[in-house]
Amino acid sequence: MLCDKLARPAASGSVGKNSVPFCPQAHSSSAAAAHNRMGLKFSIMGIVMTDSEFLDRAERLLAAIEANCDRINDASDADIDNQRVGGMVTLVFSNGSQIIVNLQKPLHEVWMAAKSGGYHYKFDSAQWTDSKGG
Repeated sequence: MLCDKLARPAASGSVGKNSVPFCPQAHSSSAAAAHNRMGLKFSIMGIVMTDSEFLDRAERLLAAIEANCDRINDASDADIDNQRVGGMVTLVFSNGSQIIVNLQKPLHEVWMAAKSGGYHYKFDSAQWTDSKGG
């Protein structure tokens, strides 16, 4: 084990060999149970989404964008042209402005580029939320 090779007690009476900061100590099941009784939860990286879960949710989002553009066009005089190529939807408005929504698969994010700037969204177990400002 790497920690055993790197961490050696400096002198007698020093702390155990795996107590240096680079060697995390495992929680015993009784310690974890005590933390759970106190209402503490363990989370290193937050909610973890698999690639397939991300792709399913992101596909639903892109399909909803396309469907809502069609709905808006049908219900009003708006003329929003939406074009989809793979994981990217480009919305073109009658005044020539564009909004581009595309998937960032490795980051599990959906990015939107608009005249007002760029926005990054992550799925937070309930909805797509701006990862920069909430």
